[in-house]
Amino acid sequence: MQTLLAKYFSGEINEPDKRRLFSEIEKDPALKDEFIRMQNLKGLMAVSATNTPNEWTERKLTSFYACISRQKRRRFLLSFARYAAVIAVAVLSTFFTVDYFNGDRETTVCTIEAPLGQRVFVTLNDGSTVWLNSRSKLQVPQRFDGKKRKVHLDGEAYFEVKENNKKPFIVETSRYDVRVLGTKFNVLNYSEMAVFETTLMEGAVEIVNTRKKERVTIAPNEQVCLVDNRLQKNAINSQDYSTWKNGVLTFDSEPFSKIIQKLELYYDVKFIIQNTQALNVVYTGKFNALNSAENIINIIHQTNKFNYRVSSDNKIIYIR
Repeated sequence: MQTLLAKYFSGEINEPDKRRLFSEIEKDPALKDEFIRMQNLKGLMAVSATNTPNEWTERKLTSFYACISRQKRRRFLLSFARYAAVIAVAVLSTFFTVDYFNGDRETTVCTIEAPLGQRVFVTLNDGSTVWLNSRSKLQVPQRFDGKKRKVHLDGEAYFEVKENNKKPFIVETSRYDVRVLGTKFNVLNYSEMAVFETTLMEGAVEIVNTRKKERVTIAPNEQVCLVDNRLQKNAINSQDYSTWKNGVLTFDSEPFSKIIQKLELYYDVKFIIQNTQALNVVYTGKFNALNSAENIINIIHQTNKFNYRVSSDNKIIYIR
């Protein structure tokens, strides 16, 4: 696993090895702890006040695991922490601050990734905060230059944006941009899945696709989602769509098809549907994120709307 960790943090890991690494992280608490420390270290290095080139940083991260002892790693992390805010690590979540330093160097991008089964909390330089859900990536510039504060999201994130009328905050995704001035909202957009949602808690947001000349504005307790390749606005209880950051998965009158889609995103599991009628049944419930996908399916199964079977390696759930 040390080799895979080194490849991951040097950006040389392929997708099968990444899935294998994240799967092992979930099984091994010590490995998870190591990953969290290295995730924080990489984030700190990316935004440090030094003029260190990224290539040098990546080489050091690789040799870091190959050569340095556990005790030296701790001393290194502690000595490096003076360049950034205090780091606090919780059982399921990684917390760190992306800090920006004055200087004339070119703006670089820091990529923050929440691995399978974890949530990451980030405080940006402008005071905005972001929660990243499992398997999500957020690209943040080292400085918010120009007239916009722009980040790129692949996955799910909850934003609390500090108001700045002179610098709108833009969340870019593979499908739409979400533009705000100051507000609280949730964005769901995993590039590998045909899902896009933006849910508003406070303020106002605008969802834009300039290529399609499509533009929708929503108010609190409204949601925009992608239906048949078009944006659709609905009234919802917005608080249900941010409980995941507190370790609670909430489904409010959601069809089973949408529930299993989200479970595939959050857990290392694939669903094979042999009973298509089960997909249209609507469910409401709250589940602890510590539960496995199988446990959640077992609870829903008790409604007697379908049967299920789990493969021997726990990677596939058959709905019958």
